[in-house]
Amino acid sequence: MPLSELAKDRIAYVAAYVQDSITDWFVLKIEILRAFGRFDRKKLGMSRRHPSTEKLFVNEADREIMEYWELLTGIKPFVDETKLHDPNWVYRPSGWRLAEINEKRKAEREAAKSSKNHSGAG
Repeated sequence: MPLSELAKDRIAYVAAYVQDSITDWFVLKIEILRAFGRFDRKKLGMSRRHPSTEKLFVNEADREIMEYWELLTGIKPFVDETKLHDPNWVYRPSGWRLAEINEKRKAEREAAKSSKNHSGAG
């Protein structure tokens, strides 16, 4: 989705006062979002945080804005990998580990019971 004229105008406005003082994409993204009204922000299509991990995503709209920023300023925004959401992250429901521990204990009890029966028979 190409950037609208409003988006290009606001990004140019931010570029005028930020210049080269910010290179971190996530800090820069906040500055760009502040330049938009609350109803215009959604139209940009920028990514949000993951609801569970609170880590960040970089989507196509973000990449497009980063490319436009680089075109305007000549500075490529830096994306800090430690702030990104891990795509291999797995949601685990509440108490998931407890079921695993109970299964392990049950197997241990059964193994102890069977070893007791075999040693007592002789």
